[in-house]
Amino acid sequence: MQLVQMDFDQLKTGLATGKVDAAQANFAWFKPIEQGMDVKLTAGIHTGCIKAVAPANSGIKTIADLKGKTIG
Repeated sequence: MQLVQMDFDQLKTGLATGKVDAAQANFAWFKPIEQGMDVKLTAGIHTGCIKAVAPANSGIKTIADLKGKTIG
């Protein structure tokens, strides 16, 4: 894995061609997605923004218990 600095157009091309696996994004991505760019967004992955809640009877007590589970 390698961290690379790119401008927005390079990043869009890299994602579209599969040469870039992931990127930090902002609202600038909404228009390309609206115009058909095939990307997936994950939001709120910075420190303090994620909270996981599971039913008491789910058997999920730790983050490790999430392995292999679908989260949606």
